[in-house]
Amino acid sequence: LVVLAYAPDAAASYTFAAVAAKAARVLKPYDAKLSQTYAQAATKAFDWAEKNRETSINAIPEKYKNFREEQTKNYATAAAEMLHLT
Repeated sequence: LVVLAYAPDAAASYTFAAVAAKAARVLKPYDAKLSQTYAQAATKAFDWAEKNRETSINAIPEKYKNFREEQTKNYATAAAEMLHLT
């Protein structure tokens, strides 16, 4: 078993925010309290990513510009899922 650890970055936080927001919506009819927990976690992750987006992008070497583009996709997905929460 290989275990890896990475520093927090905006891309991972956007991905988590998107998944947690979707989980909150799906769970709401079945478990409102758990749904609220996921919604709060999604909001925290999205807010953190927004505050640290430029730092995360600037930390990516130019030769990995595809990963920079991936962050934009992660942002768009997270923003859409967060919109569904409101």
